Amino acid sequence: MLVLLLLGGPVTRAVARTIQWSGSTWDVRPAGFGEPGPTAWTDSEAGVHVEGSDLVLSISRDASGAWASTELDGRQHLGYGTYRWVVASDLSALDANEVLGMFTYGGASPSNNEIDIEPSHWGNAGWPTGSATVWQDATAGLSQAKTFAYSSRPPYVNQFTWEPGRIRYLITDAAGATLLDWTVTRGVPVPSTEVPVINYWRFENAPPAGVRSMRLSSFAWVPPGHEADLPSLTGGAATGAAGPDGTASPAATPAPSPAAAGTAAGGWDCAVKGSGAGATTNRHRSATPRTALITWRAPGRSTLHVTLRRPRAGHGFVTVRALRRSLEGGPGRLNVTRSLGGRHLRPGHYRLEVSVTDASRALRCGPKVLGVSVPAR
Repeated sequence: MLVLLLLGGPVTRAVARTIQWSGSTWDVRPAGFGEPGPTAWTDSEAGVHVEGSDLVLSISRDASGAWASTELDGRQHLGYGTYRWVVASDLSALDANEVLGMFTYGGASPSNNEIDIEPSHWGNAGWPTGSATVWQDATAGLSQAKTFAYSSRPPYVNQFTWEPGRIRYLITDAAGATLLDWTVTRGVPVPSTEVPVINYWRFENAPPAGVRSMRLSSFAWVPPGHEADLPSLTGGAATGAAGPDGTASPAATPAPSPAAAGTAAGGWDCAVKGSGAGATTNRHRSATPRTALITWRAPGRSTLHVTLRRPRAGHGFVTVRALRRSLEGGPGRLNVTRSLGGRHLRPGHYRLEVSVTDASRALRCGPKVLGVSVPAR
């Protein structure tokens, strides 16, 4: 018997304040000192604020006189899909130690599901400012990375599309020129509890010559297969421009709320829900369902992916079962009771993830997630 529970997201750390920007709620990192850098961090209005539709981040002195950086964490776990940040400031004009981070982060150690776009010279003004990194083990320094040069034509579209076994980076400038088109197929993480993050900080805590600012015009996310739903951008990437001091604003189309994006496309569908008397999926204590029911619809040959994860001590999840089933097309269903793939499950709490990929292994539906609990007999 499965007792249905909704597993919550990552534990939210205490924050000084939140902001609303680009259709989402963001937590501002509290004031303090720490990594990366390490450097001082500020949650002040001077460090991070919204002007019109733009997000403005600044490295400025805090109350103690120290140069302080800023960071924002998205509140919503998004998983597979396309992540897009439009940056209005000139990323070819960074000083030697300025770093703008746009990435996913959270859970699933040792990679922490960190997928980065980080414009910076990394302390050497002779290096190009573009860098993209997919981490496999941050502690051991294992990653796949690519450097590239930003043109002097802002705004820039900075995006990556994350799918099972594949991450494609695509970065363009205001003229529509491709600055980076790079695909990673090895060591690609699977979704856990990560959220989108934006930070603006000083490499090796090197002080700037004066206040530095960065302007972002939008953030957007859409699930796989919905790239056409991303907001249109005028004139290649967008119109308008801004220097690294953030003095101008582009006229980019506002990004839609990630929660508003759809999940199924072109006849593909999948779902997982509690089944049995009294089953419910609200956030409160629910009646006990007898099973978890997985359903799907596929117009052609495809693969059903079912993964069962158990919470890891501290945070994140560890995979305990993974089932791959070839589908010939049409509708189907699968009941999950006390076993998966012919193997019995130990009592405890689990996270059940379901997705469907087509014959080319492109994600067509999901991942759909449900928290479940297997009780002791």
